[in-house]
Amino acid sequence: MKEREAGYYEMLYQNTLEFLQTNNIPIEPWGRAGAKTLDDLVREIESGDCILECPKVGEVVRVLRTARIKVLCKIDKNNYELVEGTQTLPDGSTRDRLEQFGSGIAEKLHLNEDALAGAVRGIREELFNNNLEIPILSKNITSLGVEKTVRESQSYPGIYNHSNVFIYLWKMPINLYKAEGYKEIKENGQVTPFVWRKKI
Repeated sequence: MKEREAGYYEMLYQNTLEFLQTNNIPIEPWGRAGAKTLDDLVREIESGDCILECPKVGEVVRVLRTARIKVLCKIDKNNYELVEGTQTLPDGSTRDRLEQFGSGIAEKLHLNEDALAGAVRGIREELFNNNLEIPILSKNITSLGVEKTVRESQSYPGIYNHSNVFIYLWKMPINLYKAEGYKEIKENGQVTPFVWRKKI
């Protein structure tokens, strides 16, 4: 089983590399200055988080579905919103995604995953290390609709992201509020802090 999985990944890696090279997408900048690596992209494709398309020769788009959750909490009559701080990548480089993505949590949806379920999963993974029960978390989550976005990828320079973004609002119960914020630490060493900002 492991041998077949390894062989499939190697084939997928090579096919993806050839696809990018055929369309003149330079991958030399990848893995530096906040960009992700080709291996990261292949893992996304392998897990069903995204697919690559070529609308025309020389143009590659990364098609994905994303849940974005705006998180609010009311403290002493003041409303606070959660924003992503400066992210530290495995190679030690950093990137700031607040200007590009706005406040809240962003989570790529898995293949055929329900958008609300993905939003709940994102909150559990990024803020609570999967320690929060889903029935508790699912309360006070409201859908704000769907947006279609097209922008140059910050993670993979040279290609574009075409996203269906499912937007939600979660009013966090005060008992889950942490003044110091929250921190997601992935196995590869990537660290993403989330901090509170007073909403004006």
